Amino acid sequence: MSSLREKMISIGPNVLLFFEGYINSSLNRKYNYRSISWILTLRKIYSDQRIDDACKRALSYGAYSYKRFIRTR
Repeated sequence: MSSLREKMISIGPNVLLFFEGYINSSLNRKYNYRSISWILTLRKIYSDQRIDDACKRALSYGAYSYKRFIRTR
């Protein structure tokens, strides 16, 4: 988990908050680490700042799913 957490930190502070909220929002935490990796694939398309801003908006809505996240960016 620490390497994934470090990658989230390198994108931005809101990404880390989103990551922690996402991990804690589900009862089945075992699979959450793999399912949150889509944020890292967004780096191929978007800048870190844009991803961080999208996470900030998603946090303001309490949106911790991929589908809701994509709608907020």
